[in-house]
Parts: sequence; C-alpha cells; structure tokens
Amino acid sequence: MVELRRSFTWRPAIIVKKVENEERFIVKYCDDTSFRRSENSRISVVDSLNVRPRQPLYSVGEYELLDHVEVVYGSVWSEGVVRGILFKGRYMISFGKTKVASVQVSFSHLRPPMEWEDGIWHNRPKSKSKIFGKYYTRKRKRGQVEHNSDLNGAVRTPTSSVEDTQAKDTTVVLPFANKSPLWKIYETMEVFKKLPQNPHFSSLIESTSEDFREGSALGMMASFSGLLDKLKDLETEVSVSKLDSLKESFTKLEKHGFDVTRPLSRINKLLDLKDRQLKILEERRGLDKERMDESIRRRKAELKSGETERKIVEVKHKILDLQRQ
Repeated sequence: MVELRRSFTWRPAIIVKKVENEERFIVKYCDDTSFRRSENSRISVVDSLNVRPRQPLYSVGEYELLDHVEVVYGSVWSEGVVRGILFKGRYMISFGKTKVASVQVSFSHLRPPMEWEDGIWHNRPKSKSKIFGKYYTRKRKRGQVEHNSDLNGAVRTPTSSVEDTQAKDTTVVLPFANKSPLWKIYETMEVFKKLPQNPHFSSLIESTSEDFREGSALGMMASFSGLLDKLKDLETEVSVSKLDSLKESFTKLEKHGFDVTRPLSRINKLLDLKDRQLKILEERRGLDKERMDESIRRRKAELKSGETERKIVEVKHKILDLQRQ
C-alpha cells in the first residue's frame, strides 16, 4: 500500500507494476470514492514523484494556530491550516488558499505533514507554504528521531530549531466574512475596551447557515454588551433567579469564545452572598420563633401563676368565713 499525490491530497493506492524504462508506475486507487467507479477507471499511470509509502504515525502533542496539518476524510488526507483552537483536542481548519475555517476537526483526525526523501521520512521544513501565505513555527527537540521498522527508515526532525514566533496578524479566523460596519462600532465601545473580546463563533458552522452567521454573531456582541450593563445596574435586592438567568446567558456566550471570567466571577460572588443572606435569614426566623415560643410559654406560666394566686385568695376567704360563723 502506498499514498498517491492528487492535487492537495494523499490517497491510498496499490502499485500494480512499474512501467519499463520509465520512472512511472501503474497504480490502482483504494480510497473510499474510487470504489464507486468502475474497475478500469481506478487504474492509472502516475509519475514516481507522486508516489510514496504510507506516512508513519508521528505524535506532535498539540497543534497551534497556523500549524500546517493534514486532515483525514475516510481514507484521503487533505492539506489544511489550523485557524482556530476551540478547546483541547478540537480545531478549526481551512483548506486551499482561503483563510476562513470551514470545518471543526478533532485531534485524532489530524497528522503533521511529512516528506519522503531518499528513503527517509522527514518533517516538512519550516518555511512558507506554497499554498498559504502565513506559517507558524513550532520549536522541537534537536535531532529527534522516530524509527518505523515497517518502512525500514526513520522519521527525522531537522537539527536546527526555530524559536516560537507568532505572526503579528495571527487571529482567530471567523466562520464568516465580517462585512458589517457594526464591527467598527463595537471596537470603539467602552465596554469592549474595558473587557476585550475575541470570540470564535465556531458553533455557528454547525448550527447556522453561512448567510445568517454574521448577523447571529453581531447579535451575540450586542447581547454581551447588554448583559454587562444589566450586571452593572443590579439592585441590592436582586433575586437569585435573576442572577441564575444572567449566569446561564453568559455561559452560552462562553461557548462561542467570549471571555466571561469576570462577569461570571461577580455573579458567583453575588450568589454566594445571597446564599449566606438566606441562611442568616433562616437562622433569624428560627431565633424569632424560639423567642415567640418562649414568650408564649412565659405568658402561659404567668396566667397559670395568676390562676393559682386567685385560688389561694379564694381559699383564704372561705377559711375566714368559716371562722366567723
């Protein structure tokens, strides 16, 4: 089994035989889409430069913004660039010359690009891609080698390393073209100067069609600003339900990349204070009840004592009456 270069993809294939006296091979495609074609259409003659062994497994830990990667769909690997990091192990990827991320991909569906040269696998040199204008370098250990006995070769990392230097224009690429003039207005708003935001809006890729994504994103920006105003103007006797509602709204915005650490921290502190206040009020009600019960018992005791005194006086009067007779 080998990999065959087609445009910006690598597809699995089998070498049928080598063309005599030429640096070409007769190959048979084995990718998912090829099985829907006739047997003859899956056979092709290709240049040897477009054929290589299957790339070995090679772990890179985590990918970073603008890292070049290859993404697998079925059995075909396509070249792409990391345009956004949603959370650990999940990335937004763009393909071709576009800088707009088009898909969300998990770590398990990615691999680092490598080159087969002189019978040895090499990491791709850290230079600008022929396809993409920006490239983000990653520092690796010098002279790192990973052997693969199945290929009778080694995976080599170049001995020279490059310090991590993020391009000045490295930003989270939105899943839409921000054409609205409202973005400039938001940039000048005091609320976004005090609490800068860089949302990725990646969830819109799956939940909203492309025509409505920018409008939805603008609505979220307005919602974020409005929620902050509500949080700032809260009254002293704000209800727990109101705080829970604000917390839920900020949490939803957090899933789109908004930084809600400060507002959520304030809400949680207010909820803690409300909880303490409720406990104090419950304790106070308990003490009031105890005092009330004590007052009732004291009143009953006083009434009983008065009744006893009345009976004593009554008995004395009867005794005096008897003595007079």
